[in-house]
Amino acid sequence: MRRLLVARAPYWDAERKALVEVPARVGVFRWSWSGELPDLALDPVMGNTLHFVTVVVRTTAALDREGAAGLQDGWPVATPTARDFVPHKPSADLLLAGAASKGTIHLRVGKIGKIAEVFDGADLASGTRTASGTAARTSGDPDLGRAADGVRVVAGEWNRNQEAADVMRVPWPRGDETVSVTTSDGRALSAPLPARVPYARLVSRTEAPDRLVDMCLDTLEIDVTSGRVDLTYRGVGALQRPDGLDLDRVDVMWWPADEPFVFAVAEAEIPRATVEIAWELEDIERGEPPPVLAGDELAAARYETWDVEHGPLPVMPVERYAKIAAELAEQREARERTLTRLAVDPYTWDVEERAWSQMLADPEVRDDDDERPTLAAIYGEAFRVAQDALARPEEADRTARDFARVTAAMEVDEPARALVEERVTLGEYQRLERRMRARADKEPDFAVELARLLDEERRRARTARRERRNGKDEDPEEEEDEDS
Repeated sequence: MRRLLVARAPYWDAERKALVEVPARVGVFRWSWSGELPDLALDPVMGNTLHFVTVVVRTTAALDREGAAGLQDGWPVATPTARDFVPHKPSADLLLAGAASKGTIHLRVGKIGKIAEVFDGADLASGTRTASGTAARTSGDPDLGRAADGVRVVAGEWNRNQEAADVMRVPWPRGDETVSVTTSDGRALSAPLPARVPYARLVSRTEAPDRLVDMCLDTLEIDVTSGRVDLTYRGVGALQRPDGLDLDRVDVMWWPADEPFVFAVAEAEIPRATVEIAWELEDIERGEPPPVLAGDELAAARYETWDVEHGPLPVMPVERYAKIAAELAEQREARERTLTRLAVDPYTWDVEERAWSQMLADPEVRDDDDERPTLAAIYGEAFRVAQDALARPEEADRTARDFARVTAAMEVDEPARALVEERVTLGEYQRLERRMRARADKEPDFAVELARLLDEERRRARTARRERRNGKDEDPEEEEDEDS
């Protein structure tokens, strides 16, 4: 069975002026249903048998006594379990973990409060009861039959997918609610849910359009001992084929929970995404993580993410970008060696080069102040300074005649080929040109002499070009143009 890829995109934090990568594990669950479905806001795609993929995103947040919260990169994200690979949850489960003394635990999500009872010395994952005395968690796994090529056939009651007892469920949180937990021994943890929520895009391998999947936060597992909160988001999208081979990739983007989702902005950072193989139920059953992408396979998968309408914002400071661009223009060593010496990953540079090229081509696109329209000039000056710093001592020996000869050769031939034949790099030529033009601006007599040398070398270059043609028929109009 072909494995699906996941691209986990970072997001741009405007306040911090930095890219933020959200630690997460992404799984996919391909399933089919025959019969009447609950309202998933989806249309049938293949007659009476419906085929779907559920995207599961697991991440970790934290509660503490000072009310701080957020998506944490200090804790590893919990490995998915078999209970994560269910099609849908109509409401959100509140689950408790850790340990607490005998007594009452009060939970609150937004304005909704819940109460759980703890037996003395009990592990909260198994020994917690509701206020009515029933188990706070359901037992057993959903009964998902196996179909061909890893696709499951789903049957039975939908609420069997819920892990929490009825009274320990809440409507799907929007993402801006405050979560609080108070135990009988005085521990009080409280914090708002993470300010960003995931959205998923199903990237099609066919001519069918890509599909955007809304994700719902449907599982919150709160460890009252550490303050850790494992969050599970879930969304459902329709498939054209039961095996999901119409999908190429799942893109995951993070967006502020209290703002309308703007896809054109969110997708911009997908070229910077972490690309990996999605978790599937078979991985859990084998007890092994998904295979790891590496080498050419990883490189190909990363470059496939470039098919976005709007490219990413540049992250590298303009001065550093100009310095690296200047060094690469010298071509004194292999490109990969230059980037390694400058501590830049080749793929990262390719993304930055695209981002900066896009911005410099139209500086006002992302400009919200009066200074940004001069960005091209700022870059040009930074590039010139970096390029001049790379000059070799022997370049000072080049004369006006040298400049005229190389210039004429570039005019009558392919510039890159002319530079190679003259044994001059582009950076060396640009420094020489600046030096000659600056002197001509200051010294009128030199300006006249430089113009004479350019005319002379141009005639010489055109004559040499004719001789290289070895008597081949000339285009009269081209001949006249060359002599003009």
